[in-house]
Amino acid sequence: LPGPGHLDTNATFVWSRCQFSWSRPRWSAEYALEMLTTTMATRGPSGREIAHAERRRLAVMGLAVPTSLNYDETPVPVFLEMLKVVARHREDAEGGPPEGGVHGKLEGVFYEVGSGVGTLSFAAALYHNFSHVVGFEILQGLFDRSLEALDLFTFRVKPRLLVRVDRELTRLRFVVGDATALRWSRQSAAQPSVVYCHCSVWDEALLEKLAAKLAPLPLETFVVTLTNPVPPWEPEPGREPTQWNVLERLDVKMPWGPATAFIQQRRMSSMEMGDAEDRL
Repeated sequence: LPGPGHLDTNATFVWSRCQFSWSRPRWSAEYALEMLTTTMATRGPSGREIAHAERRRLAVMGLAVPTSLNYDETPVPVFLEMLKVVARHREDAEGGPPEGGVHGKLEGVFYEVGSGVGTLSFAAALYHNFSHVVGFEILQGLFDRSLEALDLFTFRVKPRLLVRVDRELTRLRFVVGDATALRWSRQSAAQPSVVYCHCSVWDEALLEKLAAKLAPLPLETFVVTLTNPVPPWEPEPGREPTQWNVLERLDVKMPWGPATAFIQQRRMSSMEMGDAEDRL
């Protein structure tokens, strides 16, 4: 990969049969993500093709193929708009960005449930100031593809970004397995501050598993889901269920048509409300 010093500012270069222009700021988040995704598109099947092959393999083995394994991608601009809304709500609640933070930039830890080939996880790392980004993917083929992209990002993109940003770059990792069954506490040093899940085709049972996994998260954690909001979760009969406040419904355009994104935070339980009153 040629460095910027090899070319005139008005030049273009061709790498892996993909053409990139220097007309935008060099190695901006937009440029880096375009280079990453366009290059990966030349290196093998798409995420949709990989997921189709995985589902077909499961069917040949006589295993059930749940609708939750159907592949769909959230367009990056739509995803970034969701995070923009989350950043606005966070700053409204905190009276602005955190000390030393940047207006409109999210910090903390980002989790993506169902990360596919990793595109949105890379977008979160490039466009925001998260310290850690973790993508969970249940299909082995998609996970393997995200690791290929991570290699490209680590050895070709990240070294060139390091000299062009004033902050430490996000630590990015991908995990294979069912995110509703894995121990999240082992995936990063801190609890997630933002969680995204494209759960348009999830059934009620799987949504309840997600709700159970989200229930212990801090009140300030934002959860963004597509099509389906996080349902209430009752840990056991007679106990107070965990409820979620929908802060905003965002109308978005997906490749298959209009959809709704839900920006949510966990509602304070009666016990937490009592503790808060005691501290006053």
